[in-house]
Amino acid sequence: IAGSIVQIPFLGCDRDGLVNARNANFSAIARRQGAPDMPLPVEYDEATGAFEATFQPPLPDTYTLELLLSGAPVAMPLSIVARGCPDGSYPNPEQDGDRCLQCNGERWALEGDTTCWRCRALFYLLPSGACAPCPSGGICDAASTIETIRMQSGYWRLTNTTTDTRRCEYSDDPSKT
Repeated sequence: IAGSIVQIPFLGCDRDGLVNARNANFSAIARRQGAPDMPLPVEYDEATGAFEATFQPPLPDTYTLELLLSGAPVAMPLSIVARGCPDGSYPNPEQDGDRCLQCNGERWALEGDTTCWRCRALFYLLPSGACAPCPSGGICDAASTIETIRMQSGYWRLTNTTTDTRRCEYSDDPSKT
């Protein structure tokens, strides 16, 4: 999840082939398309005898991580996909405790949203930003707007910009629909 810390342990050799050479000049960078390179901290762990690069992806996206020795790539790049919080939750702005917090009430978030600004199922989003109950005969999925309200079988509306729904005249008689 974007914002979570990713630790990448690795064994390394210096240019002379000395395994886990503590003094080797290892560094790491993270790349995201259209963004400047992000240098990553690399530390040597005496307890495990391994190096470790630490990365905290700031946004949901795909990142390419490269390990460097004296500025030159030394391994195959690693691809990391940072996802947003799952549907119905948003990132915890405090960054302590749970990474994602659940939306409450009639509010909803889709993966990647940073707040619960949408409406949950059975509601639709008004232009004012408030949530309203789905109209009779309507089907409101999570994140519905007036334009995306679907109609139940046997109901109709004149345009996708109205909540004035009507029951079909012969909806109770399948032979006439």
